[in-house]
Amino acid sequence: ATVTEVAIAPDGRRLATSALSSRDSVRVWDLATGALLATPEWPDAPARSVAFDPRGERLAAVGNGGFIRVWDATDLKTVWTTVGHLRNIHAVAFSPDSRRIATGGDDGFVRIWDAATGARLGEFRSPVEVQAVAFDPEGRRLVAGSNEGSVYLLDPATAKLERVIRSDDRNVRGLAFSPDGRTLASGGAGMSIRLWDPETGHELLTLEGHKAQINALAFSPDGSTLTSADHSGAVLTWSAAPLASK
Repeated sequence: ATVTEVAIAPDGRRLATSALSSRDSVRVWDLATGALLATPEWPDAPARSVAFDPRGERLAAVGNGGFIRVWDATDLKTVWTTVGHLRNIHAVAFSPDSRRIATGGDDGFVRIWDAATGARLGEFRSPVEVQAVAFDPEGRRLVAGSNEGSVYLLDPATAKLERVIRSDDRNVRGLAFSPDGRTLASGGAGMSIRLWDPETGHELLTLEGHKAQINALAFSPDGSTLTSADHSGAVLTWSAAPLASK
């Protein structure tokens, strides 16, 4: 089955995956040996994203049917679960302090949840599907990418809209902040990576090189490189050093 997301636990010992399979869609692996450690409880439905919280205390997954489930990362017992959206959920992210979870889905909603209890804390509705969500490293912003190219900058506690970045890209599927929070990278069906100043919404740079839809973006911990992956299987690495002068 197609693997939709990979997440590494903060301790570097375990790897979680989500997949478009009808059974055992969420799996946890030993990162050193590749051995399957567990298939935590999940509905018989595809899972579309997984994430560990920064403290390594919880694991979250989202998927088809609007399902959200959060487990204790140690014993993989369910902490809470809910049907949180009316349609499929594509994205999940923890805030840097591990206290909140953001989700985005085909119903256009971005929702914020209490990571410990599952209580809904806020929501924003886009007119079209939301495919990606990300918190900035300091937890000051939440961003969401939509199918018509807009990147929404939201209040990370309430999901109140603060700014809209209008990209000419389509179907934004990848979002990533640089470690210092000063640069936001986005990518999608337009096959270009766009780098933005999240404070002003101004475009800093466009990176060309992919020949297929961009699905994922990640900065290295030191911010020196940006890695991108596309639908054809290509993975490209870019030097982020020139951004320091932008």
